[in-house]
Amino acid sequence: MLLVLVGLLAVLAALWWTPGPAPGPAPALDTDPAPVQAHPLRPGELQGEVAPVAEEAPSWRREGVVLPPDSPFHAVGPPPGKGLIRGRVAPPTWGTWPRRIDVFLERQDDGVEVGRWQPTSAEPDFRFEDVPYGHYRLRMEAGDFEPVRMLLTLSPASPDLYVPLPLRPAARVAGRVLRRDGAPVEGLTVTVIPKRATPEMPAVPSTGVTDELGRFVVSGLPPGAFLVHPGPPHHPVGPARELRLGTGEEWVELRVPRLGAAVVELEDLDHGGFAGLRVQALRVGHGAADPGYSVSLPADEDGSVEFRHLPPGEYAFTAYGGAFQRVIRRGRVPPDGTVRVHVPVRRRDQRGR
Repeated sequence: MLLVLVGLLAVLAALWWTPGPAPGPAPALDTDPAPVQAHPLRPGELQGEVAPVAEEAPSWRREGVVLPPDSPFHAVGPPPGKGLIRGRVAPPTWGTWPRRIDVFLERQDDGVEVGRWQPTSAEPDFRFEDVPYGHYRLRMEAGDFEPVRMLLTLSPASPDLYVPLPLRPAARVAGRVLRRDGAPVEGLTVTVIPKRATPEMPAVPSTGVTDELGRFVVSGLPPGAFLVHPGPPHHPVGPARELRLGTGEEWVELRVPRLGAAVVELEDLDHGGFAGLRVQALRVGHGAADPGYSVSLPADEDGSVEFRHLPPGEYAFTAYGGAFQRVIRRGRVPPDGTVRVHVPVRRRDQRGR
């Protein structure tokens, strides 16, 4: 037994001290190895296996793309070649919802209807999905309200268009303004204001401007009683007329008394231009029919300001602006004539004087 144990130990010792194969020549090094592509692990990926990875942002997501803040395309992107046209019908604060509203989406080139929506007071929104890119016409019809037409372009740069559609009543006031001799008055403001204001219909004036034939149109008015006068909202230059509007058009002819004009010529003492400078024409003096008549206009590039259609009388012409000293000159506006007023202006110093 002792001899067997000694033999086993001898065999193990021989195996331990047996030398390995002689080393061969070292392999030649590649002086220009191929580049190694790095593949960093993605979240959720383990060594030796590939975890599913979300697709990269679509190619349309680039600078210059316009999306509303609540656009669903912020997260997923639109389908290739398609987008979204949506919006809301916005009634006026005083208005009642019409019995029926139809919103149509049509192609511009051939007028083919792409979709139709019927918003209600409970659901005023409309939405056209998966619309191919192209040029479209959005059209709204709403009974006694003015029809709305809007031209839209859906493209990769604007794949989500949000369009509010205002409900504007179809009633309007049209007419003309004449002098006492029958000559038309051009460029005069005409004011239409509700006669009786209520919380549902506040007394907010609407205005128009006469053309070269003295004609004007003021649209988007609700049914009811109105006063129409020539001149700005708070300074009429002629007698007012009362009208009662339904859902159509009412015609009115207005007459104005003899009016005058004023041309204010500004002199820039600092030679820095007239940017930000305005001139106010304020009627002053006792006994005037409207001593508080006032109008303000910005100065032209050459420093000229023209006031047309001023009631005759004594005026204070004030040149003012953030960077300018306040200067006042007086002048009398004659009936059917023009007064010229020279006003020198300069800028304030650093102390604001």
